[in-house]
Amino acid sequence: MVDFASFSLVLEFVLVLANTRLMVATALVLGLESVFLWVDALFVGANGEIKNAPECNETVGLIQNMEQPQQLIDLVKTSVFQKYWYVTKERCEVCKDCEFRHACIDNRVPHQRENGYWYHLEECNYDPYTGSWKSEAKPPA
Repeated sequence: MVDFASFSLVLEFVLVLANTRLMVATALVLGLESVFLWVDALFVGANGEIKNAPECNETVGLIQNMEQPQQLIDLVKTSVFQKYWYVTKERCEVCKDCEFRHACIDNRVPHQRENGYWYHLEECNYDPYTGSWKSEAKPPA
């Protein structure tokens, strides 16, 4: 069952973000150094859980606990919520060496190491060190 009060709150928040997304789209057209994996990402699950994306395990709040749009905006402005927003491919192990990093749209959740670099638990479908895709047949030995 859809909670229309929560739905309208999310819709209002999306409208607030529309201007930010327009600026990001403009930056991409003008040539950003790298695609930000999760910039401005917001996901509200079927049970009202607020996350950066469906793939994230971390829930940062519940939409049904939000009474005003400003509460959602304040939540999204926190560093806990924005931790993935500025993770670029240049800061991700393996990805930083990939020739497709500037055009890659990746939904794998990044994880941060103590040295500040990021990595992914799952391997990408492309290996930049061999220049091959997982789906390509391996040559006979």
